[in-house]
This record gives sequence, structure tokens and C-alpha cells, in this order.
Amino acid sequence: MAQRKRRSTGRTSRSSTGSSKGKASKYEAIGALAGVILVLATFSIFLSIIYFFVARSYYNDLYNKAFNNRKYQRVIDTKKAVVSFLNIIIVIGGGAIGLLIVIYIIGNMIQPDVVNWVAENIPYYMTVGGFCILSSIFLYGPLSLMAKRVAVVYIGTFVDLPTKIIYFPYEFNSYSLGDWFNLNKIRKDLISVSSIKMAEVTRMTRDRGFTGDKGMKLYVHGSFGSKCLEYSSKQKRDEAMAMIQALSGKKGLIQFEVQ
Repeated sequence: MAQRKRRSTGRTSRSSTGSSKGKASKYEAIGALAGVILVLATFSIFLSIIYFFVARSYYNDLYNKAFNNRKYQRVIDTKKAVVSFLNIIIVIGGGAIGLLIVIYIIGNMIQPDVVNWVAENIPYYMTVGGFCILSSIFLYGPLSLMAKRVAVVYIGTFVDLPTKIIYFPYEFNSYSLGDWFNLNKIRKDLISVSSIKMAEVTRMTRDRGFTGDKGMKLYVHGSFGSKCLEYSSKQKRDEAMAMIQALSGKKGLIQFEVQ
């Protein structure tokens, strides 16, 4: 009986030791995951702040060109600009995770011991710093473009009163299939402000919300073709529509609504 008790006691101690090691390794894995998430979150916020100032600088340039010494009326869609900026944070986080995975895969493909050697011989802060620098270089082009797009969106829709020209962010609803493969055109249009002469506007149509666009698009038609002005709410759409209707001096511009 005594031997059985000793054996059972030994088994119990071994099982408790194994369970404690399992718990420790589990906590270590959770801690490592939390550390990675914290680094990526901090990195995303840091880069987002940088690109916020890129957007602000580009906005100031556009503002000086568009509004200085001009009389104008303007509709600003702040919500749409904020959503555009939040997309930058999502792209930064996704791009950083993708780059981290690519680095890990390439490191293991070239030499399986490379990752372990880096972990053992290079300080943690240097590894994180190098990753952040590499990610910044990798993401600089598309994120700068997106930041400038935020500035264009925040410019909004405005009418230059002396010249009676409508300015608004370029939208991509009229793109053909070939246009979507023309990267230079997309890059140029993203950071450009489109314009049309108010005298050429013959009618406006708006979507009621039954076509999946939630009624937030305003279509302006005339000798220039059709242009789409997209907003974050029906209120902003109607503000722009009322502004154009009032400043054009034309009656009956709103002839029908898109069903």
C-alpha cells in the first residue's frame, strides 16, 4: 500500500509540473502575441500621425491655390475625410502584418536559423526599429498618395463665385476598364480637384437610395458629360445640390431622381 501511495504521489507531482510548464508556455505565447500587437498598433499610430501632417501640408497648398483672394461658397464633408484617413491606419496595420509575415517566410526559406540568430544576437529594440524603417520605406508611396487624397476630400465641393466654376474631388464612377489599369491616371486623379463650368450644367439627378448607394451621390450633367459628386450623407448631398441650384441662377436643374 505504501509503494502504491508513493507511486501515485510521484505521478501527481509530475503531472502538476507538466501542467505548470504548459501554463507557463501558454502565458508566454499570449505575452508574445500581445507584444507583437502592441508594436504593430504603436507603429500604425506613429505612421498615421506622420501622414496626417502630409495630408495637412497638401491641404494647405490646395487651400492657398483655391481660396486665397477668392469669394466662394463651400460644402465640407468632414465625415468622409475622417473615414478616408481611418483607411490609412487600416492599410498601415495590414501592410505591416503582411511585411512581417513575408520577412519571416523569406528568413526561414533562405536559412532556417536566421530568425533564431536575429532573436538571440540583435537587441529587441533594434529589430523593431529596423522593421519600422523597412515598413515605412515600403509603405511610403501608397500612403502618401492616400494622405493627399484625404486633403482633396476635405477640400469638399465649392463654387468660385466670380468665375462660376464648381470644384470637387475627382470620383471614379466614370472610369472604363482600361482606366483602372492606368496607374498614372489613377495617381493623378486621386490628388486632383475636378472642375466644371456652372453655365454648362443642364440638370442634376440624385440617387434615392434603392441602388445600394444609400442615396448619397449627386450626378451633374451637361455638355461635359456626367460627373458624380459623392458624399457621406444625404444631408451633405442636398447641401451641395441646393448650393449649385441657387448659385447657377437656373430653374429646374433637378429634373428627376435615379431610381
